[in-house]
Amino acid sequence: MQVFMFGKLVDILGEKKLIQLCLIVGAIFAVASTMISSFLAVLVVTCFIFLAFDLLRPALTTFLSKAAGKEQGFVAGMNSTYTSLGNIAGPSMGGLLFDVNIHYPYLFAAVIIVIGLGITVIWKENRLTESLANN
Repeated sequence: MQVFMFGKLVDILGEKKLIQLCLIVGAIFAVASTMISSFLAVLVVTCFIFLAFDLLRPALTTFLSKAAGKEQGFVAGMNSTYTSLGNIAGPSMGGLLFDVNIHYPYLFAAVIIVIGLGITVIWKENRLTESLANN
């Protein structure tokens, strides 16, 4: 999907709008996954969640790379660091929440996604460049 859809969607929407769209779709379908039970519905919802996040990662990386200017290496490193931390903390938190209630990991993910969406809504493109220039 990244090969066939990503470039076209970036041309149409731009990176920031694509990021926001992917976050919205991810949050909606994460919540929807707690309300379904049939195999086909789970399959469709899971496909949309994976599609959203398959498009999100390159859009986010492209956006950060463009916003970083001369500090691309630093920003790429920080992106990789936080991705790795999320890959450690996410499943751990999901497992703990799953023990409490089967739906909690998905609802918690939706909350985190909505927080990320909120950050993208208030984000100004020049903030990253300005904050790196001041350091």
